[in-house]
Amino acid sequence: MRIVLLGTTGFVGSALLVEALHRGHKVTAIVRHPKKLEKRDGLTATAGDVYDTDSLASLIAAEPKLWRQQPVATRRA
Repeated sequence: MRIVLLGTTGFVGSALLVEALHRGHKVTAIVRHPKKLEKRDGLTATAGDVYDTDSLASLIAAEPKLWRQQPVATRRA
């Protein structure tokens, strides 16, 4: 299964990443700084901003499953 995962560099997100890869899933990680993730088989790191909903929508549009352990919020003025 292909999975999009937000917050992959955090405590919970990194644990979800390890589990998903261990189970043989292909993971697209949307993170602010893709270079912070070590390269692993099955992992594609993509730069993204959870506050830019249009960009985020286009990044996940083709992915069948989304794991998100943190709320996607809007910036306050």
